[in-house]
Amino acid sequence: NGEPIELFIWGALWLCSGLFVLGFGYSMTTRRVPVERILPNEARISSMGIHVSTLLALGLSVIATLVFVESTGGLSATVSEISRKRAIEVVSDGEIVYASAGYLRLVAGLPMLYLYILLSYYLRRSETLTHGNKALLLALLIAGLAIPFIASSRASIAYSMIGLLVVYSVYRPISMKMLVVAGVISLAFFSAMTGLRATSQQKLTDSKVLVNPIVAIAQSGNGVSLNGTIVIMDGVPERMDYCLGNTFMTWLASPIPSSVWPNKPDISLGKEIKGTILQKTVIKSGRPPSFLTEGFINFGYPGFFLCAFLFGVMLRLVAISFIPILHKNIFASGIYFIFVLHIAALSNGALSQAVVRILSDLIPIYFIFLSMQILGFRTVHKQRTTNIGPLSTYGPVTVQKSVE
Repeated sequence: NGEPIELFIWGALWLCSGLFVLGFGYSMTTRRVPVERILPNEARISSMGIHVSTLLALGLSVIATLVFVESTGGLSATVSEISRKRAIEVVSDGEIVYASAGYLRLVAGLPMLYLYILLSYYLRRSETLTHGNKALLLALLIAGLAIPFIASSRASIAYSMIGLLVVYSVYRPISMKMLVVAGVISLAFFSAMTGLRATSQQKLTDSKVLVNPIVAIAQSGNGVSLNGTIVIMDGVPERMDYCLGNTFMTWLASPIPSSVWPNKPDISLGKEIKGTILQKTVIKSGRPPSFLTEGFINFGYPGFFLCAFLFGVMLRLVAISFIPILHKNIFASGIYFIFVLHIAALSNGALSQAVVRILSDLIPIYFIFLSMQILGFRTVHKQRTTNIGPLSTYGPVTVQKSVE
């Protein structure tokens, strides 16, 4: 990118130091959070409730997907327009502001949450999946990947495949064949979507260069990449002032639709970094920081190392809190993946972005549980929960209360 080699050496030293502090925070975390106390009580739902709720969610997802496509320009007859960056155009003070259609995406993405729950339910009940089970899971997968593909969200495709492997691994060993198949499918989607995005964006730029999907990841400059780290640490505070903690709270504005507040804060920081630090034209998206460089944007070097330490703590805390109880609740593996995915994504995103994504997935899971309970009411035996001896390390033990 034209920067001197000394700048890369300087950035590499700081990045390696930050990763060392991240590892230190990870290794120092030993106490778990008793997450089993807040998991949905699966004893309150029945098979009928699970399947009726699933079918209703599929219908809502199809409707939300169609509305999203229509609101973002529809489907063009040309192949290059099938998968491209999409947003809803909102006019504010004579200028066009692009909204992400978050609520439509939330409803359209429900099938992926149902897929994790239903897969856990099927795998725990029987050794093999019936043809009906497989058909329903496939329908959920297709519906859940529809908007990520149409909106050219390559990462979402990869994350969905990883989520399936995580949930499956709780109940069954993963073979090399499954890993290869999942990797080939993800790479095929990524390659096709990268090519379609590049072709579509040629209408916005004069570039005629074909994009290699593997090289595109390294050259993106997003997140915790060396290039992205250098750009931000070299540009703050010279071209962008310290934010002094403001970026950590922008998630509070996220529930307000852009149609109501067109110029609300950008939770990803990508547009501001691209426009202010890189001084490039921002159209729909920008260049997001990592959690480490977000710390630098707010408080300089102390913020950089503090966020690196907290990043490691969060990664370890999620692991030791969830892993011991994953097989005990059909909702546990899905919730675990939500936390793992979005906390790990702090390597390529801001804290407020992670908070919004976690809440956008976590809150619907509890509504899913409520709908399953209402649509298939089940009588529950009175139970009490206690911790017995060393088993308390692995979560509570449920004891049936006897009635004289």
